[in-house]
Amino acid sequence: MNVRLAALPICSALIIVAGFRIGAARAPVPLGIKLVRINPGSFVMGSDAQPLPAALLTGRGLEVSRPVDGDFDEHPAHRVTITYPFLIGETEVTIDQFRQFDPAFNGNTEYAPYASGISWDRADAFCRWLSRKEGKPYRLPTEAEWEYACRAGTTTPFSSGNQPPALGAPNAWGVKNMNAAIAEWVADWYGPYPNRPQTDPVGPASGMAKVIRGGGLDDRDQKHGEHTGHFPAELAYYARSANRASLAQSFNSAIACIGFRVVQAPLPQTKPLPVQPLFLETAVKQKAVAVAQGPDPSKPFFR
Repeated sequence: MNVRLAALPICSALIIVAGFRIGAARAPVPLGIKLVRINPGSFVMGSDAQPLPAALLTGRGLEVSRPVDGDFDEHPAHRVTITYPFLIGETEVTIDQFRQFDPAFNGNTEYAPYASGISWDRADAFCRWLSRKEGKPYRLPTEAEWEYACRAGTTTPFSSGNQPPALGAPNAWGVKNMNAAIAEWVADWYGPYPNRPQTDPVGPASGMAKVIRGGGLDDRDQKHGEHTGHFPAELAYYARSANRASLAQSFNSAIACIGFRVVQAPLPQTKPLPVQPLFLETAVKQKAVAVAQGPDPSKPFFR
């Protein structure tokens, strides 16, 4: 698991993926959120098929040289099929949009116009509020939906090839900033990938942390108005389409570059994956142990 607080060419508008055509289609909704339609299809989720370029494997923010096939939690790469269309935010939710839900929200102006420093709980609450307000099903994207929309038919480290796209540049679907700007919460609990194909996955049944995707978790060079147009080369490893991170769902540090984008679609009714206990949990008894003899509970035991 990669828990990080620091060091976490535009395609044509129409491409072919897994035998079907995809293209950009937008639908405006209230609050000024623009949605892009993502068609059903399949893709390979996880570590990229080709070794990563050497330039992505070392540099500032990389504690040690990274493996050429990505981090351990990006394996095994496996085919995922999405059987339904869905609408996803063209960009992350902005500060102004989030303030319509929470007028007291200040946001982190370093990452304006996008709302950041938001916990998973607050992002989920925003989606439920918007669903009630508009009478439509809004939610966070599943991890599979996020990567499917991010890759837009590509198998390279970024939707733009071996280098991150410019900030605000759309991928082939018409979705922006999935390999740039702020990191984003998704719906799934963090857990290992299964070693088999999946259809409409929704992640593990429970967990200790929620998955974070995209962008960089603490990249000041990407702040709006002072960015160079590209993710800094020394941090680009963490902006790859396959990269994953995770944090507790209540984490909402104002200095952290974490926001979210919405999906409009019912949540798939797929059965979640069984929870695999962490190694540290296996050393703890999961059942109460009856104690036959112990100190008198009516008398203080510690001075």
